[in-house]
Amino acid sequence: MSSPQGISESELKAWYGYANEVVGTLAIGFAATSLQFQDYSAEVATILWLFLMSLYVTVSYKKRIRFHQDRLARFQGRFSVLFGAGFEGIFFLVGMTSLAVVALGYDLTLVQGFSLKNAAESGIDLLLVYIVPLLFT
Repeated sequence: MSSPQGISESELKAWYGYANEVVGTLAIGFAATSLQFQDYSAEVATILWLFLMSLYVTVSYKKRIRFHQDRLARFQGRFSVLFGAGFEGIFFLVGMTSLAVVALGYDLTLVQGFSLKNAAESGIDLLLVYIVPLLFT
């Protein structure tokens, strides 16, 4: 792992793990927190999104992530590095997307009716109406 490629792979793997766990968790928490302010949820989410982006950029600049991405792209290709970042940072992507959606002005009416309770009731109805009669015919 002392080769330039190995060093960059290790640095990027650690960075994607940090972004996924820490920044992704903060983003989901900030999205939920922003929804608590009914009249100003988009504004609060925008401020928190800007805070997270500045945190992400400053820490990545400090750790020279761009340098390691460019170096690894020379060995593996830019698409491979981009795919690895998206695949290893799925929680980060979900968190930042949810925070951006709240910042755009959407609220919980977007997911109204989506719950395990509704899914269980629909599943029981499906079972009783369609599947049970098939078993006894």
